[in-house]
Amino acid sequence: SGNNNMETTPAASAYGAQGNNAAAAAPPHGRGWSIDDFDIGRPLGQGKFGNVYLAREKKSKFIVALKVLFKTQLQSSHVEHQLRREVEIQSHLRHPNILRLFGYFYDD
Repeated sequence: SGNNNMETTPAASAYGAQGNNAAAAAPPHGRGWSIDDFDIGRPLGQGKFGNVYLAREKKSKFIVALKVLFKTQLQSSHVEHQLRREVEIQSHLRHPNILRLFGYFYDD
């Protein structure tokens, strides 16, 4: 279990591995998720616009990589359109060597 009190985390995406039975093991669709639906684990990486954490969706126990982005950083760099495009591409991409985007959510 990790820290769910992440008030500076306005946007996040849940990515999971795509093994042969990924559809059966997938978490429920990300619509309606919030940061509180995840147990946040260790950091996996960081970048200019946010961080990636190992996480577990509480209800299904599904392990994901949770990408947490900082909205103010995205807006000040004027890359919101790139983020929308990344989500569009990732949501349709299916490849055994690329993590699958299961959903995304954001706060106000």
